Amino acid sequence: MLGVYAYLLALPFLPPQVVSAGLVALTAAFIMTPEAPCTPDPGYRFLLPVLPFLAAQLLAVARAPDFPLASAVLSFQLPGLILLTIMMRRADWPLRYWMVGFSLLSMALCLSVIAGWVQVRLGARLPVLMEPPEGALLYAHSWLLVIPNDICAAAILLVCPLSLIGAAGASRALRGLGIVTVGLIFFAMVVLRTRTGFLIAGVELFVASLVWRRVLLLIVPAALLLAAGDAWIGSHTIEKLFYDNNMDNHGVAGRLGLWASAWGMFMDAKLLGHGAQAFGPEHRAYLPAWSPRFPERRVLWAHSLFLETLADQGVIGVIALLILLLHPLTTSCLVVMKSGRGPRLIFDVALGVAGLAGFFIAAALELTFIRRWVPIVMFAVVGFAAKALSEHRSSESAAEQAVIAR
Repeated sequence: MLGVYAYLLALPFLPPQVVSAGLVALTAAFIMTPEAPCTPDPGYRFLLPVLPFLAAQLLAVARAPDFPLASAVLSFQLPGLILLTIMMRRADWPLRYWMVGFSLLSMALCLSVIAGWVQVRLGARLPVLMEPPEGALLYAHSWLLVIPNDICAAAILLVCPLSLIGAAGASRALRGLGIVTVGLIFFAMVVLRTRTGFLIAGVELFVASLVWRRVLLLIVPAALLLAAGDAWIGSHTIEKLFYDNNMDNHGVAGRLGLWASAWGMFMDAKLLGHGAQAFGPEHRAYLPAWSPRFPERRVLWAHSLFLETLADQGVIGVIALLILLLHPLTTSCLVVMKSGRGPRLIFDVALGVAGLAGFFIAAALELTFIRRWVPIVMFAVVGFAAKALSEHRSSESAAEQAVIAR
């Protein structure tokens, strides 16, 4: 488990070769680790939706206009998939262990965002985006390119430190790690001034507060941190929440133009799409007349994972992605609504709902699989929900057996 912690903490800063070596090490650890006795529910049923998802990915890669790039992006999904499989296989490793690991990943993403911001503040010139494949791989691997995908991924993982803070019987060290991680997430959002990140964090805090109202106590220090950080670094974050001044992406009109372009590509190839990573080289032909152009650089993704998947993989790809996400989401929602147990006993299940809801928001407004940690975050929140459900059902079964024994 310590190796998994080290891998997740260093992931945003690792070069591609080390990421591949870490993938090999994780695979070896998975093969060599004996499966634990299934006292808790192992949750293998949550791995079944992965199969159509991977099948859709492979089909899209086979039809990709740039096969090397598409293959590289597909390989980014393997570490997250292996981590999810280990989570389900090692039923004796409690959820809290994994929340520590994913909190470390969230901290690493935030630190990479802050480090990139410091580089800019010190006057360093960041890498210029080139044409693929160099430009796309630069976007995939370089932490110096501070983009909203990174902080949105960290904001999705906000549920992990919340789980540590609210865990019954958690040590002070674990609660402290959770509090520090929450603070870093909000500070990084101030630095990057991401509206999507704040929306994700707000939704996750709201969903968590429906089960455990003490979560609302985090809103006050988070708001104070936002105001203080905004005043200290002069980022005008609060102003951006209400005023569109994103000139790099030509504001809302540019974002809507990219979405319209992705939709046009989908309408041109509804069933299978244009192939993996086809949006970058082909989207200009589908931009509507009213959309701003991006002559100075190449836009590699649609700033919406769902629309990008429609463009690249068609209906089949989106259905496979939705099956992967909706299966744990709907199951968790049913458990939360039907459970007659105390709110704290279903807190982690509710956080699973919050994490998946946050991913849906980010996927609709920002995310792309080109950033290598985005698929890891996706599999992390799926694993979070699956693990929380497994532990909840195991505790219910133990309680029923105790009643029968009496």
